[in-house]
Amino acid sequence: MASRISLTDQPAMADQPAPPSGPESARRNWTRPVLWLLLVLGATGSVVSSAAGMIAVNVVCGVLTLGFAAALVRHHYRARRR
Repeated sequence: MASRISLTDQPAMADQPAPPSGPESARRNWTRPVLWLLLVLGATGSVVSSAAGMIAVNVVCGVLTLGFAAALVRHHYRARRR
């Protein structure tokens, strides 16, 4: 038979640490979505410019895309340490 879990079996909400707040937390909340958006836009620009034969634009978009990907990785590891 399946056991039933009551509310008294769950840890109290007061025992759990509060999520971080303040300006640094607010900055972390929007940084990752913006970096993902820029990454997608850069990759899209790279694909479109490659198909159109615009080599200079393709290289710029590719370098920007690599930079945004590196920023996402950096953000991930810095946020993980906290």
